[in-house]
Amino acid sequence: MKKRGLLLISVFLLVLSIALFTGCGSPASDTPGGQATGDAEGKSGDIIELTFAGFMPANSPFEKELMPYIVEEIEAATDGRVKIVAYPGGTLLEGGNIFDGVMEGVADMGHESLSWVEGRLPVSDIFKKSGVPFESSKSASRTFSEAMEILQPDEYKDIKVLMFFCTGPGNIHSNVPIRCLEDFQGLEVRCIGSDSPAITALGATPVTMTHAESYEALQKGIVKANLASNETLTAWNLAEVTKYTTLTPFLYNGLQAVVMNLDVWNSLPADIQNAIETASKKVWEEHAIGFFDTQSDLALQYAIEETGQEVITLSDEEAARWKEKIAFIIDEYAEELNSRGLPGTEVKELVFELGEKYNEMYR
Repeated sequence: MKKRGLLLISVFLLVLSIALFTGCGSPASDTPGGQATGDAEGKSGDIIELTFAGFMPANSPFEKELMPYIVEEIEAATDGRVKIVAYPGGTLLEGGNIFDGVMEGVADMGHESLSWVEGRLPVSDIFKKSGVPFESSKSASRTFSEAMEILQPDEYKDIKVLMFFCTGPGNIHSNVPIRCLEDFQGLEVRCIGSDSPAITALGATPVTMTHAESYEALQKGIVKANLASNETLTAWNLAEVTKYTTLTPFLYNGLQAVVMNLDVWNSLPADIQNAIETASKKVWEEHAIGFFDTQSDLALQYAIEETGQEVITLSDEEAARWKEKIAFIIDEYAEELNSRGLPGTEVKELVFELGEKYNEMYR
């Protein structure tokens, strides 16, 4: 009986020690997307930790300048109840996978280039097609954001969008001067796949590759030109391997967004949601919509002063020749949307109506 009693006491003590040990563990998750403390409802006093996936390099202007504003404003607006852990440079999710990765819960939040998810967002895609009229990132950002608010397309129903903004015009950065259409004929031009039809229509040869691959391709002469917004001259060091920038604001516009997992968003209390939306609106208005205009100007000025970059502006007559060659792209895409039961004609009209309005506002 004594042995049996001792055995029961030993078992009881073992069970008690296990319960005490597990009860003292931290509720924080060890994986991205976990919460620092507290439960999913984010009760007062709890800290909600959110992971943020980005594709821009850690030393890029976006990560060094705009991303801190996003983090600081959200954390301040929530009185420190929300903490954001950033993963720049594709360390958590690579560009092109961030939209779906956030939607699937791999990350709680993310910054994605919507230009890299071609076909995934059909209504949005028209705003980055060749032939769009945007002259700046401000006019493009306001046009795109207002149009999405008007249209409310289903393509965003499974994700929370905190802000849309745009890179503004894509220009041609090259190793040879391009002053007219004839200079463009036969050139190998780095671009993304969605811009290939325009490059082909203008008589050049599209070579699709990422920004990360463009430096070496230009350096080795694999391509003679690169279609991209001006900030790539410094963000990706392309000023070192190009000599000319031909301004072509009608060739494309880059779409970007900050998004959040919908389940995570819905799990937050109303006051936290309101605070995040207020902070996001402030960042968008004060910093995001014009961020790439500023970076474009700074990058181009750097390229001119430090590497002798020559800036070429097409005459109105010459620009009209280029626009005429690519006009079919946006028209055909609008018809394609119509055939799929989507508001292609309405979207195309909004692109030009709002684009002209905001171009005039920021001219």
